Amino acid sequence: MSLRKDLVDALEQMGDLMEFKEANRFKVLAYRNGANAIRRFRGDLETAIKDGTIKKVRGIGRGIRAVVFQLTNQGKVKEFDKHKKDVPPGVFELIKLRGLGGRRIKYLYDELGITDVESLEEACNNGKIVKVPGFGQHMQEKILAEINRIKRMTGQTHYHMALNRYYEAKEILEQLPSVISFEPVGELRRGANIVNNIEILVMAKEVNPCINEFQRVIRDIEYYKFDSDYKQLTIIRGTRYKLLITHDPDRYPKILFERSASKAFLERMGYSGDIDGVKKEKDIFKKLDFPYVIPEMREAEYFEAPENLRTESDLSFKKMKGLLHVHTHSTDGNNSLAEMSAQAAKAGFQYMGITDHSQTAFYANGLTEEDVENQIKEITELNKTADVKIIPGIESDILVDGELDYPEEFLPEFDLVISSVHSRFDMPEEEMTARMIKAVENPYTDILGHPSGRLLLSREAYNVDMKKVIDACVANDVAIEMNTNPLRMDLDWKYIYYAREKGCKIAINPDAHSEKAIYDLNYGITMCRKAGLMMDEVINYYGIRDFKKFLKRRVNRKLKF
Repeated sequence: MSLRKDLVDALEQMGDLMEFKEANRFKVLAYRNGANAIRRFRGDLETAIKDGTIKKVRGIGRGIRAVVFQLTNQGKVKEFDKHKKDVPPGVFELIKLRGLGGRRIKYLYDELGITDVESLEEACNNGKIVKVPGFGQHMQEKILAEINRIKRMTGQTHYHMALNRYYEAKEILEQLPSVISFEPVGELRRGANIVNNIEILVMAKEVNPCINEFQRVIRDIEYYKFDSDYKQLTIIRGTRYKLLITHDPDRYPKILFERSASKAFLERMGYSGDIDGVKKEKDIFKKLDFPYVIPEMREAEYFEAPENLRTESDLSFKKMKGLLHVHTHSTDGNNSLAEMSAQAAKAGFQYMGITDHSQTAFYANGLTEEDVENQIKEITELNKTADVKIIPGIESDILVDGELDYPEEFLPEFDLVISSVHSRFDMPEEEMTARMIKAVENPYTDILGHPSGRLLLSREAYNVDMKKVIDACVANDVAIEMNTNPLRMDLDWKYIYYAREKGCKIAINPDAHSEKAIYDLNYGITMCRKAGLMMDEVINYYGIRDFKKFLKRRVNRKLKF
C-alpha cells in the first residue's frame, strides 16, 4: 500500500468519524480538504513530510500536519483512537458502505438506533428505512444491494493477498520436522483473481505428528477430517487455510492433480479418479492420452477455446522488454521520473512508457499542456544518461462523448497514448460501448486501459459489450490492456481467449504508481497464462525497434526517444 493512499484513507476516515460525532463542520471540511491535498500533491511526498515542506501545501494546516506526522512516524493517530472509543464498533463497518457517510449514519443511529450492518439490514428488510425522512424506497434498495455485495465478498481475498498469506504459512511449514515438502494447490495454484481458500498440499513423514506440530504453532484450528488419501486440516487466520496432509509418496501426484483443477475441468476432461501408479503429475495426462495443461489453465474455459489456443503459455517477467503504464509524482505516483527509470532498468526493461494522468483528472492532479511540455523536457534530458529508454506518453481520460482529453492538435506531443475511462461508470451499456469504441478509433490511441473499470471485491465492471470493444481494437490495431494492479486484473482473463481468437494485441501493464508496483506484472502474467497467452501476442515483449514500429502503425509520429 502506498503512503499517499494510507494518508488519504486515514484523513477521509477521520472526516467520516468527525461527521458522525457532529463535530464543527469546518473541522470535518479540514479533513476532507487535507485528503484532497495529499491526493493531488505533486512531488516526493515522503521527502516533503520528512523535511517539513508539507506545511507549505494548501489544505495542510497545523492539525492535518499532526495527523500526517503521527501516521507516518507512529502508524496511528492519537485523536482518531481517542474519538473511536466514543463510537459503537459497528459504525466503522457502516462507514465502509458506499453511499452513506458519517452524517447519514449518525441520522440513522439517532432515529432507529442503527449501530452495525446487521441492524441496518434488519431495518431495511422491515421497511423502516423508507420511513426515515430523506431516505425513501430508492435509498433503502441501494443500501440492501450494498450490504448484499459485502456479504458475497466475505471470506474472499485478492490473489496477491492470498499469496502473501501462503508465504506466511510457508515460513511455518519450513520449520516443522515432520514436513518433507509442500506446494500450493486449488485456486492459488490456478491463479484465481479471488481466492476463497488457501490450499496447501503437504508431504509429511507421518500425518498425526504433523497435525500435532501445527496445533502447537497455530492455535486457531477449526477441524480436521480424514479422507481416503490424506487428512485435511482447516485453519482460520483471517483467511482460511486448508492443509492437505499425506504421508504416501505414491498418492501425492494424484492429489496434486485433483486439487489443482476445477471440478468442471475434471468433468470435461473425463477424469474418473481411477488412476494409480504415477510418479509425477504429468504422468496422469499421459495415461489419459490428454495433452498436458498447465495448472493456471485448468478451468472449464479451456474446453470452450479453439484447439489452436490451448497453448502452454510461455510468458515470464524476465523476458519482458517494455514497461508500460507508469505514473510519477507529477500526478498521483509516489516516485520521481528518475526513480522509476532507475527501477525499470534494475528490473531489466529496455524501455519504459511514462503515462501520467491527463488534464481533466483533477482527482489525480492531471497534467496541463504546459505540464506535459515540461515533463517531455525532463524525459529528453534523462534519456541522455538513463539505462532504459523513456517514452513520453499519457493516460488520457476518455471523456463522456468518447473524445480524448486533449485537443487533436496536441495529441502528437505524446509518443504513447493509453486511453482509459475514469468517470461516469453508470452509463447504459450501448452508450458506454460506443464511448469506448470512439476512443479506440482515435488514431492516437495505442492501448485501451483497464477496459472494464472493475475493482475486485469493491466495484463492479461497468456495463459494456466487451466483445464489441475487442472487435474495435482489432479493427483499429489498438492493444487492449491487462492491467495487473492486483485490485483490478482488468481485462478479465476469460476475455483473453476471445481477444486471441480475433487477433487482438495485448498489453500487460502494472499501472505502477510506485517502484514496488512494477512487480505487480507477475500477478497479471499469471492471469494471462490462464488463457494460454503467448509472448508474440503481447506488445511488451517487442524489442525496442518493433515497439517503435507499433507506435507508428497509425500515425507517423516523430518519436522523441
